[in-house]
Amino acid sequence: MKSNTITGTFFIVAGLGPLIVYLILGGLEILSTLQMELIASWILLSVPIAFMRTKDAMPTGIGKEMAQIGLLIIVISTAGGMVADSFASVGNAGGREAVGRLVWASLFLGLAFTGFGYYLQEFFNKILSGLLGLLGCIGFLAIGIGGVGDDAYGEMVWPLFMLVMLVLGVTTLRRAE
Repeated sequence: MKSNTITGTFFIVAGLGPLIVYLILGGLEILSTLQMELIASWILLSVPIAFMRTKDAMPTGIGKEMAQIGLLIIVISTAGGMVADSFASVGNAGGREAVGRLVWASLFLGLAFTGFGYYLQEFFNKILSGLLGLLGCIGFLAIGIGGVGDDAYGEMVWPLFMLVMLVLGVTTLRRAE
């Protein structure tokens, strides 16, 4: 299997995973809340793996350094996100909210650094890289300041997150080795 195929697949899983777990399996009540949050946490691991693989493929430069900062923030946020998911899995909304607001805002901060790193390094298309950076900034502000419990903000940033992950996945799959 080609390296781009593996990386692109991780991006696509990051984009489609939440949609499948929360909207389809959770919406149809096929899974319990515990099962749904556990599966969502494992799928969440695809996010830092995809970004790690792209960062490793980047040539040296200031953009790569920014992407490395973003990746570190994404890795830390993913670990915290798993804690927030574990609170949600047992019905502890207060714990989920307390941890979730911080880590999800941080995840988007990491996406901002990574997107701007890609933009500077011209690793992906400039528009896609800029969109990732902009999404990261908006998500950081919306969740960090607006609050993760406010559905209006979540409805705005999470679908965009999934869409950008899918586009990154397709772009990576189509990239020549």
